[in-house]
Amino acid sequence: DEEAVIRRFIRCVRACDPDILVGYELRHCAWNYLAKRAQEAFGMPFCLMIGRVALSPSSSRVDRDMSRWRSSRSPELYVPGRHVLNAWKIMRSELSITDYTFESVVFDVLHIRIPRFENSVLLGWLNGTSLPHRWRVVSHFLSHATYTLALLEERRFARVFGVDFMSILTRGSQFKVESLLLRVAKLSNYVLLSPSRKEASRDTANGEVQVADQRALEYIPLVMEPHEGYYKDPTLVLDFRSLYPSLIIAHNICYSTCLGNLWRSELGVTPYHVPAGELAALQNKLHVAPNGAVFLDASARKSLFSQMLHELLATRAMVKESIRLYSAHETASLLEVRNLSLKFIANVMYGYMAASYSGRMPCVDLADAIVSYGRRLLEGTIRWINETEPSSTRVVYGDTDSIFVGVQGASIGNAFRVGDFIARSVTAMHPLPIKLKLEKVYLPCVLLSKKRYVGFSYESPESEPVYDAKGIETLHLLNARTLSMLFARQDLSEIRTYLQAQFTLFLQDSVPLGDLIIAKEVRMEHEQHGHLTPSIAVSMRRVRMDPQTRPHYAERVPYVIVYREQYANLTELAVSPEEYIQQGLRANAEYYIAKQIIPPLDRIFSLLDVGGWCRVACAGRIIHTGLDIGGWYRSMPRRIVYAGGLLTGHITRHEEQGMHVHDHCMLRSLLPSLTNHACLH
Repeated sequence: DEEAVIRRFIRCVRACDPDILVGYELRHCAWNYLAKRAQEAFGMPFCLMIGRVALSPSSSRVDRDMSRWRSSRSPELYVPGRHVLNAWKIMRSELSITDYTFESVVFDVLHIRIPRFENSVLLGWLNGTSLPHRWRVVSHFLSHATYTLALLEERRFARVFGVDFMSILTRGSQFKVESLLLRVAKLSNYVLLSPSRKEASRDTANGEVQVADQRALEYIPLVMEPHEGYYKDPTLVLDFRSLYPSLIIAHNICYSTCLGNLWRSELGVTPYHVPAGELAALQNKLHVAPNGAVFLDASARKSLFSQMLHELLATRAMVKESIRLYSAHETASLLEVRNLSLKFIANVMYGYMAASYSGRMPCVDLADAIVSYGRRLLEGTIRWINETEPSSTRVVYGDTDSIFVGVQGASIGNAFRVGDFIARSVTAMHPLPIKLKLEKVYLPCVLLSKKRYVGFSYESPESEPVYDAKGIETLHLLNARTLSMLFARQDLSEIRTYLQAQFTLFLQDSVPLGDLIIAKEVRMEHEQHGHLTPSIAVSMRRVRMDPQTRPHYAERVPYVIVYREQYANLTELAVSPEEYIQQGLRANAEYYIAKQIIPPLDRIFSLLDVGGWCRVACAGRIIHTGLDIGGWYRSMPRRIVYAGGLLTGHITRHEEQGMHVHDHCMLRSLLPSLTNHACLH
């Protein structure tokens, strides 16, 4: 009796009386599925019956019509008196992986391999007569629930923000910063400003400027255009540690210490005037930021932000020391989470001031002051390095708080000595706690453009090199392996042989499925506007078969590109990995080679001046131009692979085009007698 089972389950929930209900993929299964089944089959208000608060169905949020936006992005369950957590959404926000299925997340977080069964398989086992198979279904769902709890246990939430439990999960960084700022302000008898964000609420009588009317930010972080190319010599990566928090402390930047702007009669969202007499009395205790904002020195008044950041950094240092002492203890993971929480809250201080549209208490003068100080610091450091160091040491790239310095002709040990000297010298020239640190050394590396570089990084002179890429399309493992070979041995003949061998494997359809899967985010509302992508097309086919498989908003949907008719578009070539296996399809080698592998490598290898550092085995000649990976592929001989026999039988021209890469069949031209037969390449 299904209804009796559901009522028994409701009584169990009431008896346990939990504070939190947890499920993975609430939209597809778990609590949401059970609530829908109880409502549609038996008319039972499931969410009200398991809640703590007695509400009538008419007054409950459960039965209200949710907007299309909420239903597509946040289809959560509301149970009166209890928290409901969607473990999938939590993992999606905290992990950066390509696949967020339950099995993939368990492997990534818990390092445990678990099988994945289709619902049809589980249903067949449950309806069968084999007791081991029926028990296997029960064991599967028990382990599913156990691993869900284990995932949340591994992602413990730190109670350092001073806010309620659900706000940690649902509210943004501004809410968490303000929770700490309010407590610090109360101790100093300050009251926080609460500006309105609505245009209609502007008080025109006193000329008050609201959040939406605040002027735009005038300063942006310094991001240099890099000297693109391949660097065979060491490249230092110097980084200002916690730059924006350090600038706030060093220059005493805060709402409580800002005396306005020299060029304007407003401070942030409010008009602000300082009597001339007070400025004259404090003239020896003031400093002016590059954007014109005036601040008190710490000797006159220590800012609230400085106090808060000092406490956060001191607490973080204590936590890091505890992690070192208790690394083998079970509390180490909890301490690590608290350490990351303290780092997060310190790094979002600037964002709290710079949120000029949706901010709770934004101030464009403070935000511009921090960025302008950062730009001046970075520009001064670059100028000092280029003017003071030898001509062989030059800055090749700078980005917000990092500097890339090329050191020509140096060994890895000498490069670290030069980096340490630069870091110590620059740190000594600026007030505490501003500190320049040598983060790593690249040898060799490639700079493509802003925020796009790749190379072998060394943490110390004795450490082993680690492949490190940022902004480079090395999603396909083949690209990463090729670049690793380039950096390790710099043998273009070996790289060419390796790539052509891998291209042959693609053409022979001998590549593992994991190397063929592409995963892209899906936003299903685009389907009504005609913006079909391969991932949306695959999702729509799955939804037509089973509505419960509709993906979450921004969920990554995997697919494989296969061969179809000659003029099929990309959405028709995309299939799910399950379809690829079950139907025995063939991966579209031309697409993977021409679209996924060659373009990223071409952008890197085209920068290489081959004659400057290696020799190609081509009659001893040295080529002084960039390499063309696409040319390597086009120059490959097209080998005919005999599959042990011919596929006999008459076929149509339309079917034949779906089997071959090109319309022209080389084997047919050699053997005209095979006109009515198909051959396997």
